[in-house]
Amino acid sequence: MASDATSETLVDRPAADETGSRRDVAYDRIRRGILEGRLVAGTRIDERGLAGELGVSTTPVKEAIRRLELEGLVVSVPRRGTMISFQPHMVGEMMLIRAALEGTAARIAAGKADAADLARIDALATEMTARTEAGDLAAVADANTRFHDAINAIAGNAWLATLIGGLEIYDTITRTQALASVEEARRALAEHRAVAVAIRAGDGNAAEAAMRAHVVRSATTLIERQSGGRI
Repeated sequence: MASDATSETLVDRPAADETGSRRDVAYDRIRRGILEGRLVAGTRIDERGLAGELGVSTTPVKEAIRRLELEGLVVSVPRRGTMISFQPHMVGEMMLIRAALEGTAARIAAGKADAADLARIDALATEMTARTEAGDLAAVADANTRFHDAINAIAGNAWLATLIGGLEIYDTITRTQALASVEEARRALAEHRAVAVAIRAGDGNAAEAAMRAHVVRSATTLIERQSGGRI
């Protein structure tokens, strides 16, 4: 029999000064509970219990659940309610898709980057170097995200950006978890530098290959560390 999930298992109670709409707060906290592994596939979401714990009506909780269903994290099952459908192997699959998409973005960026774009990438690479050397892993993860975002922005392809954006829910959590050691941060830094060098040289083939290799390698490392599995 499936267990029920309320905010006691999903999330911490919202802070009094937390900003954002009630729907967004509910969505963020339920999603975080799923992606961080505090909920497993087959867990049933208790909408009324969760609403009560979060101090909101069931409306924002229902709206949050609809968003999560579109993202493939939960599923509505007749006569059973809303169930968690996310499973760990999905992270590996999503990262393979991300590798293909971001590799393509890097290839396009290599053919489009102007002097200002290159200066931005160089500045981010310099920041990642400093943060890595300081051992500030939270700041490394943030700079890492901005580095990838910058390359996607330089590519400037709206359709590609939409596809990459659809993977953000997986990307944010896995990137933070992957950069959980200075050793891993140093490996990622070297890989990012290779991407930056290829873009600066205008070498689309090398930029795509370097980005794909980085995403797949970091995701594989994370999965093996967590479960001994492989993509």
